[in-house]
Amino acid sequence: MKSFDVVVIGGGPAGYIAAIRAAQLGLATACVDEAKAADGKPALGGTCTNVGCIPSKALLQSSENYELAGHHFAEHGVKLKGVELDLAQMLKRKDKVVKGSNDGVLYLFKKNKVSFFHGRASFSKPLEVKVHEETLCAKNVIIVPGYGMAVAQAQHAVYEITKVLREKGVNVRFGIHPVAGRMPGHMNVLLAEAKVPYDIVMEMDEINQDFPDTDVAMVIGANDIVNPAAQEDPASPIAGMPVLEVWQAKTSVVMKRSMASGYAGVDNPLFYKDNNRMLFGDAKKMLDEVLVALKA
Repeated sequence: MKSFDVVVIGGGPAGYIAAIRAAQLGLATACVDEAKAADGKPALGGTCTNVGCIPSKALLQSSENYELAGHHFAEHGVKLKGVELDLAQMLKRKDKVVKGSNDGVLYLFKKNKVSFFHGRASFSKPLEVKVHEETLCAKNVIIVPGYGMAVAQAQHAVYEITKVLREKGVNVRFGIHPVAGRMPGHMNVLLAEAKVPYDIVMEMDEINQDFPDTDVAMVIGANDIVNPAAQEDPASPIAGMPVLEVWQAKTSVVMKRSMASGYAGVDNPLFYKDNNRMLFGDAKKMLDEVLVALKA
């Protein structure tokens, strides 16, 4: 079994940047990505590197050079005859540029001591969430939904997980910040829509005192409302703002697409705490995988 402070699932722009930054901050970090090139080797960089921005720009540059050679070089006194387009060579160069970007991410991982695992991350066993090789067990779970849950439309998956856990005797509650989401009560409406029992949906003032006795606090897409800087850093722009004290739990798990700041535009020290784990990816997809594992 291999243990890490942070395991990033996905080697796209958000994933590999988050992994590198976490490692630079001194955290034991792993990144898992299943993308592979035609030769079977890792193809880190996500859609941007492999099928989007990078290959498109490589082809556009070649196309621009063809246009310049055929129509504009003469303006500079450079005359060419018989300019031809070699599409196969153009595509070959594009593939070389993409591979250079793939290898560049692997180099940065090695340089910053990020452990890379080529394959798919998964969850396994009831009451155990497996983040690659690290397993988290829980008897008490507090789920903290944020706007990310709304964006991912993950409230129904959250309900199904809650139902399974409660059937297994796990004490599950929801901690709701008054301004989570786009408006006051946004999270309450989403959870009610998904038929989450009202009596386990608790306001911030009700739930904060319970975090020290909680095994796992799951944060789904929230950021500023769980930022300890509000209490620990008098110089922070959000100093004094009431927050959900998820870092008081034995373990907190934050589900986000990246380590980017929230709407307040400030860094979140929660992400770097020793008892916190980051799970990067689409919230609904991650929760669906947790649900499958719980029902296995």
